[in-house]
Amino acid sequence: MTNKNKNVLRQAVRTAILSGLILAPAASFALGLAPTKLVVSHTYYTGTINPITAGVTQLPGKTAGTLSTAVANSSYTSVWQNTTPDGSFGVTSPWYLSTVNAANGATISTIDLTAVAAAQNVHYVTSFSSKSEGALNFSSDGSSLSLIGYNSTAGNLDISNSNTPGLTDTTNPTYGFNSPTYRTIAQLNSNGTVNFLFTDAYSGNNGRAAILDNSTGTYYLAGNAGNSGTGPTNATLCALSENTGVQALPANGSTTTSTVVGALQGGAAGCSATGYQYGYSVSQYSYNGVVNAADKTGKDDNFRGLALYNNTLYVTKGSGSNGINTVFQVGNGNDFDILGTSSPISVLPGFPTSPAKTVTPANYPFAIWFANPTTLYVADEGIGKYPFTATGNEGLQKWVLNTTTNTWSLAYTLTAGLNLGTNYTVSGTAQDGTTGSYTAAPGGLRQLTGVANPNGTVTFYAITATVSNSGDNGADPNQLVTITDNVAATSLPANEHFRVLQTAAFGQVLRGVAVLPATSFLLP
Repeated sequence: MTNKNKNVLRQAVRTAILSGLILAPAASFALGLAPTKLVVSHTYYTGTINPITAGVTQLPGKTAGTLSTAVANSSYTSVWQNTTPDGSFGVTSPWYLSTVNAANGATISTIDLTAVAAAQNVHYVTSFSSKSEGALNFSSDGSSLSLIGYNSTAGNLDISNSNTPGLTDTTNPTYGFNSPTYRTIAQLNSNGTVNFLFTDAYSGNNGRAAILDNSTGTYYLAGNAGNSGTGPTNATLCALSENTGVQALPANGSTTTSTVVGALQGGAAGCSATGYQYGYSVSQYSYNGVVNAADKTGKDDNFRGLALYNNTLYVTKGSGSNGINTVFQVGNGNDFDILGTSSPISVLPGFPTSPAKTVTPANYPFAIWFANPTTLYVADEGIGKYPFTATGNEGLQKWVLNTTTNTWSLAYTLTAGLNLGTNYTVSGTAQDGTTGSYTAAPGGLRQLTGVANPNGTVTFYAITATVSNSGDNGADPNQLVTITDNVAATSLPANEHFRVLQTAAFGQVLRGVAVLPATSFLLP
């Protein structure tokens, strides 16, 4: 960083301190010092760089080289209807982090990460309605916190489905409409610095989560690549299949090229339209006694949740019509530091193995949290259809491991107080100037974290999934909720209820949540 940029960053710090935005010792932003504080990633809709006019503005069509016509203008309450003509539709917006009081949900301080990046001459935003983004993960030694965004500015269209600079898919519907864009990791270090790291991973789609392995200096990422189904062929299809799922990226910034984690499952290279997967393939499993048919190449590894426990990496899949919506172990166990192209990715024994395209059972796992080696909690998002349609699986699932059979089984699902399907309305003025009201209903849970209590319970903090008729439920003002569960319980307790800590404001969405460590953790 040049001296000029350092001065700009220092001035941004001083301004934030003097304005009371944050509590700060010395010259650093302080996120918090106690386990009673949470950090929440979120964003506000700030509009589009160029106004969208219904019936006039041209958007990407269903295939590359074609255009569609906008059906709604760019105001917050209507813009998401443009997902109908443009299946890639999204609008970038600034990234924020807030400290939140874990007891009452009050916001203590807020930091504009997009402005922090700008002080380093870096662009850093999220896609406002991309519900799978914003996961917050501490590194393996707890010294840093990471989340993924884009090397772009606010107000741009369809960036979450853009190509990346190192991998161009000419069949991507957004090809030629927007610029190739790096996916960008923000690494927030406990010493008060922030690093930004670019990657070519997840071309045509989005990165969802990142965890840094400090011992090897490697990031492990989860996400999805490709935006055109069976459109690409041969070399491009090969490259996209190698660009998705779990990716490994050097944290030193020496390259933007990541390496796929997981063994090749589709036979020799050749990239046929189906079955060429890295990590796992749906055809490795059976459903109703029949081996699952091969899916679209690269799409079985459409991962979104990412968790590290006992030196083992876990991922979830809960979206898309290919693969299996379930929980996976990456590697053989206790081998986080040596994951690579020979590592298996396998469904945890006892978890669902039915293809995502089957009607039942409907599973939509998002984030996971281990209470101990034999107790695993899974946040299930629900089907996400409006009006609310129950699957029976949405909410906070508790899974227990039978150590004799080495098989997991579902003990119960916590939903009381979550108010599934019950509408709530927020009103106000969004940052794009739109004034009005917005109605949504809880549909399940997305991100999740927990704190183990001395009395044998765990207190969870989660971000809700929602349903609405907005056109894209990822744009709904969702909620931060909490619940405490008795870890030893094996049947549904009668007295455990979710409680709403915070509801997103009009024009705001909540994304990731993490518990701040008891020791000092600083941000600039």
